[in-house]
Amino acid sequence: AGANRQLSATPRMITLGRDPLQRSYSSYQYNYVTPTIETMKKGKVRHIPKNLTTDAEYKEYLLTFEEMIKAELEQLRKCLGYWRSEDNVFVPGFGANATKMHWKAKSWVTNAMREYPSRLYGDNVSSSNEKSH
Repeated sequence: AGANRQLSATPRMITLGRDPLQRSYSSYQYNYVTPTIETMKKGKVRHIPKNLTTDAEYKEYLLTFEEMIKAELEQLRKCLGYWRSEDNVFVPGFGANATKMHWKAKSWVTNAMREYPSRLYGDNVSSSNEKSH
């Protein structure tokens, strides 16, 4: 009984860490790839052929992990700002609160679905869609 009192009298913290890249890739799969493919299978995404049968065929229309990371970094720049090295100037972002309010009601699937025309028809369609959102 005395040994138990000694152990419980000294609080201990146990932490577990995870490789950030593995965690990011897992999140990409769970929050983007899987739900987006399910949405496409239900026929709820324009410009996606109805005769696709495998997940691999649907993945052709998704952003790659690298493309998603680039998009996330660009969004962070818009939110937080960045240092422009060519003229040594800080370009302010629109702030964390504005970003939170903008993206609060939107899911990865909803945001990613705007990219499908770009993946199918090139950047011109994506930029015209961006202006309408």
